[in-house]
Amino acid sequence: MKKGILILMVLSFSLLLVACGSTEKTSSDEKKTVEKKESNNKKKSKNDTLKISDAKVITQVQYYVKKYDKKNNIKWESNKEDYNIAKMPVLQATDDGKIYDNVYSAFGTYSVDNKEYDYTIQINFPSEDTSQLIVLDTDMGTKFEIPCEVKK
Repeated sequence: MKKGILILMVLSFSLLLVACGSTEKTSSDEKKTVEKKESNNKKKSKNDTLKISDAKVITQVQYYVKKYDKKNNIKWESNKEDYNIAKMPVLQATDDGKIYDNVYSAFGTYSVDNKEYDYTIQINFPSEDTSQLIVLDTDMGTKFEIPCEVKK
């Protein structure tokens, strides 16, 4: 009987040690996970959190083409796929070093008086409510460009 009680006490003590040991490890693992998440959040730049919708890009494409080509009767494609929208890498102006970190490009066609014209455009979105034209080239003769290169 004494032997059974002794074995039971040893097993209870062993279980207690295992339970306490795993709590410390879990706490340590949780701390490492939190530190890693905080580190990853610090590495993200503001443009990682700023998501611009295709509709907003399309609206700005139409705005800038109309403004620079000075035409009011422009007809646009109705499918967003026709705008060929793509997120660009971070650009840096070659003249003043300004960083453009939320740049989208688009290209396609529009028509004026039943004649089609091509365009290529790059737009920066510093915030959800503002945009800045970087490049616009149209068959109507518009040539606008802020000289940039991909930031290294």
